[in-house]
Amino acid sequence: KVLAFRDSPWPQEETSMVHGTASFEEHGQDGLIELVKQSSIIAVCCPLNRRTFELVDAKVLAAMPAGGFLVNVARGGVVAKDALLEALGNRHLGGAAVDVYWAE
Repeated sequence: KVLAFRDSPWPQEETSMVHGTASFEEHGQDGLIELVKQSSIIAVCCPLNRRTFELVDAKVLAAMPAGGFLVNVARGGVVAKDALLEALGNRHLGGAAVDVYWAE
């Protein structure tokens, strides 16, 4: 089951393979939180800008099911470093894979 979140609204033709969508523009971070509640794996692939800086923070990570995994192939600043380290340290997350640098 694929759920997707993006910065701007989803064009209808791009949702055929996606079971649930939300956008920051329409739903804010609350839309992301609602999607991650249903997601055991989160893949972050978005640009870093003022709206996405630390978009994946402690609230988002806490909303994920216990044992979930986070994959960040976006930019380091999109995921709040301290929140991720805490979620890993207290074993709420089962793991994380990052292909980014915290400071770029």
